[in-house]
Amino acid sequence: PSHPRRRPSDLAPGGPHPRGPDPRGPAPRGPDPGAPDPGGPGPGAPGPGDSGARRAAGGFDRPDVLVTEPMVPFPGDLSPLGSVAAAEDRRDVLCYTSAPLADVLDVAGTAVVTIEATADAPTFDLFATLVAVDPSGECRHLSTGARRLGRGDPGPVTIEVGPIAWTAHPDFRVRLEVAASYFPAFDRNPHSTEHTPAAAPRHDYRVATVEVFSLLLDLPVLLGDDS
Repeated sequence: PSHPRRRPSDLAPGGPHPRGPDPRGPAPRGPDPGAPDPGGPGPGAPGPGDSGARRAAGGFDRPDVLVTEPMVPFPGDLSPLGSVAAAEDRRDVLCYTSAPLADVLDVAGTAVVTIEATADAPTFDLFATLVAVDPSGECRHLSTGARRLGRGDPGPVTIEVGPIAWTAHPDFRVRLEVAASYFPAFDRNPHSTEHTPAAAPRHDYRVATVEVFSLLLDLPVLLGDDS
């Protein structure tokens, strides 16, 4: 099915916003230590836990870097369970993947990503996408959240991803993609404050470099039959 094009603020906390000036004002939240390795298995693999949510995250020794070009945006499709394998083989996306799950994992609710990032542009977008990776390596879209940021926005910000309901079987992995565009599902950010994204002329589009300093995934999971 087709989806209307959205602004990145549409999936920020508080629900959809009408078109107009870009809403801003992120909610700060502190990071946790212990980072997964981009693109491969890492510590903090999601799984059943006492709190009903598992975290995979951390502050990095060095920032992870992605380069985003508005004229060649990261391809974004909100269709559930669509393959994202081809899109992940690009320089404008970071992939954080858990170790293979040892047990069945029931995810139900809205995941929350806490991220600290900066860019060499006055405004930029962050997109967090949950991806299911099966034992064969096939990766499929689960849900995407978004946030529009400015250069002066303070500290870590949160992105709501969901709601989703998904059962992962043993040997599946959970992946978190971080990108700075998601077109055509969302408007491209020209990385300029001179115009709104829809009104920006092409000569105002700028390439931006985004540095990610810390990342935390709160994943809602069900604990047993009575949860």
